Amino acid sequence: MYYPLLRSKKYECSALIELLTQNKLSKNIIPIIEPVKANQPFKALLKQFFEDKREIAVVQNSSVANYNSFNEEEINKIKLSDMFINAYNLKSDEDVNRIKDKNKKTMVILTDKSELSNIEQFSNDKSLVVIDVNNRIEIRKAKNNSVKNLIELSDGYDKKERNLDYVDDADQSFSIEHLLYKNDGFLGFSDYSIVGDNFSTGGSFPKVVAIHIVYFNKNNELRIHHFTSDPKDSESKDLKLKNGEALEKLVSWYDSKNFDKSKNDSLGLRELRNVYVNKHGETNLGKLKQFSIEHHLEIIGRYLDNNE
Repeated sequence: MYYPLLRSKKYECSALIELLTQNKLSKNIIPIIEPVKANQPFKALLKQFFEDKREIAVVQNSSVANYNSFNEEEINKIKLSDMFINAYNLKSDEDVNRIKDKNKKTMVILTDKSELSNIEQFSNDKSLVVIDVNNRIEIRKAKNNSVKNLIELSDGYDKKERNLDYVDDADQSFSIEHLLYKNDGFLGFSDYSIVGDNFSTGGSFPKVVAIHIVYFNKNNELRIHHFTSDPKDSESKDLKLKNGEALEKLVSWYDSKNFDKSKNDSLGLRELRNVYVNKHGETNLGKLKQFSIEHHLEIIGRYLDNNE
């Protein structure tokens, strides 16, 4: 099982909604959403998962924003359903007191710095325990105390401070957790997709546009390729030009004989190709990110469907 940890920003929500409506989101994927604000895209996401009877976990104590939750009858009904999993960031024993309904399926998330004195309290069938892979102490304690539903959290995305830095480091290892998690004794694995752990509310106009695409190599390891615009145009304010340059490289890769469609083709990639072929790069950066997330979740879901 794969538990991608995303934020409730517009294009992350849109990616999940699109995958659901197009029947491209594997049932081996349960998203974890850390709220940023109670916006319309987030509400639409919750409604779509509820209507489709699909599970979704939502962090109740967001670490990235002072979140004021929805106070609407429709959303309150969704939160009471079995499809809605309350998730909690736990740094210490004090945070355990935040957990409201312990008789309902609950998820707890431990970072690399979290310390709990009694992790065995989550050894029941209704607890999902997500632990950062670097917190070896809590992982060892959980396994020694027969915590059943363990999920490993990692961030394989080496996110650069500047998109320009991807020009000379265009292809990197991303993840092999889908190959290892079962043998390592985990129920599932979690990461931050192509967004990365570092949260930001927005950014300045990019000197270089970068499109981040994960793909399976011949050994079924996940790698990530960064398709970038031409650094020579870094001072240009023409976003369409920069998008087009990055998309041209992506489409050349997609159309090449070396591209393995059985492993790596997706609706998201075809959407990106369409932006280049029919719109000549005319779109915003949020849509590029949305399609890249869609692509990642579709291909990893297909892998899990075929190998679980």
